[in-house]
Amino acid sequence: KRSHNKGLSESAVEYLEAWMMSAEMIAKPYPTRSDKLEMMNETGLEIKQLEKWL
Repeated sequence: KRSHNKGLSESAVEYLEAWMMSAEMIAKPYPTRSDKLEMMNETGLEIKQLEKWL
């Protein structure tokens, strides 16, 4: 696993990895603020944790 997964829950990492492989991400590789808010809501991560992972 990537070193920046440290401290993240397994479910959060699975969600983020699935997002990275999604057709949406491939078509639009940089998440919008709205995308980030949705990811934060789904994973329970704070913005700094999410941005560090991305």
